[in-house]
Amino acid sequence: MRLIVKKLRSAGKFGGDKLIKYYRCLFQAALYRDNDAAFQVLEEVKYMTDGELDSETTVAWPEDELQFLAAVAFNEGIDWFADGREDQARHWVLAAASLADQCHDGGKLKGLITSRFGLLNIGDLEIKQSVETDPQGPATVDPVDTVDPAT
Repeated sequence: MRLIVKKLRSAGKFGGDKLIKYYRCLFQAALYRDNDAAFQVLEEVKYMTDGELDSETTVAWPEDELQFLAAVAFNEGIDWFADGREDQARHWVLAAASLADQCHDGGKLKGLITSRFGLLNIGDLEIKQSVETDPQGPATVDPVDTVDPAT
């Protein structure tokens, strides 16, 4: 999808205002058929709106469209929470917060998403590094330093 978008943008006839309409349709179509595909569309939008990327991949998106995608992603997270899937809820709400972070509203939408997520009482919205991805690895015990309980 990135390759297609890059080719269309390089032709000069495809700006953020047109592009977001295609992504929005793709997202809405995928959301109720293939949850993973819908999440990939969100990831693609986040990739394309990331201000730290070079100007070839960064797209200026209409603010209301970003807010729409963030709101729908948050609502999807709430649906997962209602189904008892806290892992999926966190996954979707993190995506919503990331999209909201791209909005130029002084952090209002991201703050709202974060505060509403806090009401669910399933932890904060911070991404925590797991033991598996810790660059130092899990803590290990040196067998020389262990104490034999029989002695």
